[in-house]
Amino acid sequence: MSTPHEKRLDHVELTEAFTDAVVAMHEVVNNAAHRQDLNNIDMDYAQGKIRAFEASYTAMQAKTIEFQQAQITWAATQAAIQARVDALPPRITLNVRGRFFATSKTTLLRVETSYFYSLLSSGLWCPDGPDNSYFLDLNPQHFDRILEFLHSGVFSLDGLTGYEQQLLQANLDYLQLRP
Repeated sequence: MSTPHEKRLDHVELTEAFTDAVVAMHEVVNNAAHRQDLNNIDMDYAQGKIRAFEASYTAMQAKTIEFQQAQITWAATQAAIQARVDALPPRITLNVRGRFFATSKTTLLRVETSYFYSLLSSGLWCPDGPDNSYFLDLNPQHFDRILEFLHSGVFSLDGLTGYEQQLLQANLDYLQLRP
C-alpha cells in the first residue's frame, strides 16, 4: 500500500541547510557592522529578520519531527495490518445466507477500499460459522459474479433481470466494490 507519507524528509539535510543560511545571514550583518557600513543596512531590521528566520526554522524543525513521528506510526500500522493479513489462511470460506463460497484470501484482499479488505485486515472479523466460515448477510443469488469480479476484474450483468441487477448492485455497494 502506498501513501503520500512515503516521501521522507531528510531532517539532517534540512537542519544543515537552514543552519548554513542562518550563519550566512549573521556573517552579512556582522561584516556590515565591522565595516561600519550602516548607511547600507539597518542593523535592527536585519537582526529582526534573522530572528524571524530562526523562529521559522524552529517551527520547521518541529513540523519535520512531527511528520517523521507520523511516518513511524503509519509504518507500524501498516506492519500490523500486514501481520494480520499474513496470519489469514490462504483459502477463505464465506457463508452467504447459508450458501458457501470458497476463494483465496488474495482474491478477497484485491480491492483495498473494499469491505473484505477492511474487515479481514482489521482482525475484527473472525470466522463464526461451520468450516471456519465468515458469515455475510447478503443475497447469495449472484454472489459468484462478485467473486469473479474480485478474482479476474471481469464483471457482467448479462442474463439478469432488472430486479436481479438491483440486488447485485446493492451487494456491490455494501461491499464497497465498483466494477
